[in-house]
Amino acid sequence: MKLISRFIISGLQSIWVVFLLSAFTAGLAGTAYAQLYPEGKGGFNGLSINYSVTGADLGTPTDVGDFTTYRDYKSGRLAGSRVNITGTANNEWGATVSLSVFITDNRSGRKDSFSFTMAGTTTSKDFSVGLDIYQDTTDVSFRITESASYGNGESRGLWVGGSLTKGSTLTAEFSATPLSGNSPLIVEFSDMSTGGTVTSWRWEILGTDFISTAKNFKVKFTNPGPDVWKVSVQLTVSTGGLTATKTKNDYIVVFPAQPILDDKTKADIIINYGEDLDLGEPIFVPKRQETYYV
Repeated sequence: MKLISRFIISGLQSIWVVFLLSAFTAGLAGTAYAQLYPEGKGGFNGLSINYSVTGADLGTPTDVGDFTTYRDYKSGRLAGSRVNITGTANNEWGATVSLSVFITDNRSGRKDSFSFTMAGTTTSKDFSVGLDIYQDTTDVSFRITESASYGNGESRGLWVGGSLTKGSTLTAEFSATPLSGNSPLIVEFSDMSTGGTVTSWRWEILGTDFISTAKNFKVKFTNPGPDVWKVSVQLTVSTGGLTATKTKNDYIVVFPAQPILDDKTKADIIINYGEDLDLGEPIFVPKRQETYYV
């Protein structure tokens, strides 16, 4: 437990350790700009692709080297109202190369594409394709491909491509029960977030150093009084590159422990909230809807 301005808070989880976490930051890799694949002189059998993608966060690619060498962005995100793919396909060894570039809205089938055949002295070709992202667009795929045939009869392939999805709208939400009561008050918190499969949670009792990373948990609030403690709670949830935060100010109300001035069996007078008693002398006046014994 930790005493903070007369109010005491303690966790009721399996391991009662209160610790601070560094601020959570998450995000996908930034927009690719003028990347060359593969890097190095000569590329892959004379093939290489210099490319730029705007309107998307590509994430981390998977690179595979084989007879067909490729770079695959499997977990990119759409990040704007239009995706543009531009660049240059290179053919340093003078092979006959079929260049194809496409970008497709997989839901509607809308597509923009480009194709060209390089041969002889044509050692490079610029390309540019683009696609507007509509409200109902959920995922887009793209690929830049060089398919080469050499004079000795051998063939090789090189491509850069990937999938781009529209991130869901993650909304943080939570509930607690009970919302008020006398100290000591045990409150159960439950995550109610929507819009994605949450993978991390960060609960904060604002104004204290209490943090929990559980999905659901219980906390015991102890208020020695005399003031009422109004507790503000904040939840931050994350999934993939998405984060969302919900703050509820003065969400939990913790009253000081209820005063019992004497045992009920020995009481001379029972005073209920709202009663107007004229006893001819000062009496204790209840401030809440409780029963006191005097």
